[in-house]
Amino acid sequence: MGEAANRNKPELVSFDRYGRRLDEVAFIRATLPDGACMEHRITICLAVEVPGRHLGHAALLAIFTQVEAGTMCPIGHDYAAVPTLRAQPDATSPWLTNSSAADTTPRCGPIADKLGISLAWP
Repeated sequence: MGEAANRNKPELVSFDRYGRRLDEVAFIRATLPDGACMEHRITICLAVEVPGRHLGHAALLAIFTQVEAGTMCPIGHDYAAVPTLRAQPDATSPWLTNSSAADTTPRCGPIADKLGISLAWP
């Protein structure tokens, strides 16, 4: 998957097949962190309050970085953004509700329509 991510760069999709403006960036599945990274809950420490949760995050990060370091950038963004968003839950609760989910929805659209979201990816 790491090799596929390096060979296939993200692609700008300006219009849909009906000519409607989209301005979305399409990624191949291998480059999305909702693949193995999210399935193995690298950001689980953001959703649970247990001792050692950040140590677990660091250990999983170290393992996945050996395979493909590029997907760790958005995982790091999620890790950094959640504590910041928690500072004002009245304005950010929709973003926090589905963040760190094991199954993100890699398409543009309202967050309420998604099973989970990544704060750094579509």
